[in-house]
Amino acid sequence: MIFYHQGSKKKSNELGVASGCLLIIGFGAIIFFFTLLDDIDDLSDYLFEIIGVLVMAISVTYGLFSKKGKIANKHITIKDDYFKIDKVSVLLDTITIDCFMIEGKFSRYFLRDSQGKIAIYSVLNDDLIAFFLENKPQQVTVLEETYHKHEGPYISVKSDDNSLYYDLESGKYTIKKQDEPSVSFTPDVFDYDAKYKLGKPLFKKK
Repeated sequence: MIFYHQGSKKKSNELGVASGCLLIIGFGAIIFFFTLLDDIDDLSDYLFEIIGVLVMAISVTYGLFSKKGKIANKHITIKDDYFKIDKVSVLLDTITIDCFMIEGKFSRYFLRDSQGKIAIYSVLNDDLIAFFLENKPQQVTVLEETYHKHEGPYISVKSDDNSLYYDLESGKYTIKKQDEPSVSFTPDVFDYDAKYKLGKPLFKKK
């Protein structure tokens, strides 16, 4: 069984040549700045500038090298009780989905596995969520959505007893439930709004 990726293709978030060059230029600028100082006493005259440059350098470095999941622009395969996306494969029974509804109407869903290897967020009512609702309803939790916010790459969705925080750039997510410890993972592979469509076989066996 194959679910084809029908959504827009996202850019890879892997460290690229341009990002590497930007990092080198940034550190080169810092070194050049320090060469302009005649002696150590000049540091006090440029204290705020130095702090600003260092904060910028640390922020850029952290953003480039902090752990991020790989964006999946490929299809999903469900076969032999395994769920596979890109090169990551997990047992189908380890998949859990939160399906958010507003007044009985679909709003969005969030799919992940128990080990935090996969994460899929979507505001599209596609064939993937339909498959689980029909064939694996025990793995779907239907929640009444009370609040949502989308600011930059950050998503917040809340129900009466469940809060989801999701980063569209790294795939990192945190789920908080009442009276339970919060769960947070940066998955190996993630996707959002992929609009998965169930593939139809070209030839059916008689």
